[in-house]
Amino acid sequence: YRDGGSGSEVVVHCVPYLLNVNELVFPFRLSMSEFLRQWNRFSNAFQFKVVIKQSVSPDEISSLFSRYYHQALEWKYHRLHFQMGFVGVTRKDEHILFTVSGAPDNNEQYSMMRIEVRSSSMNLL
Repeated sequence: YRDGGSGSEVVVHCVPYLLNVNELVFPFRLSMSEFLRQWNRFSNAFQFKVVIKQSVSPDEISSLFSRYYHQALEWKYHRLHFQMGFVGVTRKDEHILFTVSGAPDNNEQYSMMRIEVRSSSMNLL
């Protein structure tokens, strides 16, 4: 990925945790209206952007996250614009909500995916 401002290349390497963090969070059922109500309540948040190939479909992204989280929100416009919301809960009854939004990038081979995570506890983030 090339940084648009400076033109320098940024390379990110992911190192796996010794413990799979997803195994500590369980799906938690919320309706779409409950999800939106909780979303506005939680002020503990962070967000990040991910560049993905346009060949990755929203359905593939949804199935990846749905293995660990309940999908409470889904909106798709064509194949490249989408927004999804997921909910999980920890053993300590701390809730974690996140949205995944995607749109085409200026580069025709890639899409920009934005993930925002909100939680009932700052310690969870």
